[in-house]
Amino acid sequence: ELLLLISNNFFRETAEILDYLSIDKTTLSKSMKVLLEKEYIQSIPQEKDRRAKYYSVTRSGKALVREIEKSIHEQVAKLLPSGKPEQLKLYDQILQIVYRGVEANIISLQKMCFTCAYYEHQEKPFCHFLNEPLTLEKLQILCPDHKD
Repeated sequence: ELLLLISNNFFRETAEILDYLSIDKTTLSKSMKVLLEKEYIQSIPQEKDRRAKYYSVTRSGKALVREIEKSIHEQVAKLLPSGKPEQLKLYDQILQIVYRGVEANIISLQKMCFTCAYYEHQEKPFCHFLNEPLTLEKLQILCPDHKD
């Protein structure tokens, strides 16, 4: 999850990551150290404060992200193997439950389609960033193009 957050440029600073994941600094430091040692990410000192760092994903990190995203899409495809209406309805209900959890501050996912400025739901979900209707398979819980 940490690598995906950094790769999608949701959070690039330690404070933002700590806040989003609700973990302590020690846990984050250990995870970041592993990603740095495996050369999946690199740290870039900020110009104003050399102690503070930005993080970006390396070429090998991007390759791993592609593998992870492919796996995620394969898992969703397993949930919706035939695209039958009852499966799509269930998927829609799950997304609605997650959305209500976000609205009630029970779940802290801030980057889902339903909370995006590009999202509109009239007769069907629509993404103004992609400029196309969103099928249930395209609705995302963690959208890389999310805009608050």
